[in-house]
Amino acid sequence: YIEAGTALVLENNAIYSNTAAASTAKGGAIYAKTRQLTLIGGAVYSNTAAGDGGGVYVDASAGPLTLTNVEFYGNRAGNTGGAVATSFDTA
Repeated sequence: YIEAGTALVLENNAIYSNTAAASTAKGGAIYAKTRQLTLIGGAVYSNTAAGDGGGVYVDASAGPLTLTNVEFYGNRAGNTGGAVATSFDTA
């Protein structure tokens, strides 16, 4: 859960086997609420959210999401975005 501080940049990480279990929970691995998120390389896999964004959820107030050479697989969401979901009008 990213809410305060500067933008978060993660490089060449494996982020896996996380769960956001509450009935409307978002972002099984990462929920970016108010900070920009950049992922470079690595993988996001086997994460689960009961709500949106099994792997990653980005709220519109967080700013842009930047993904470069990131593998997503085996992520699940109860609603939308098994790998990635946002609250943006366009993506």
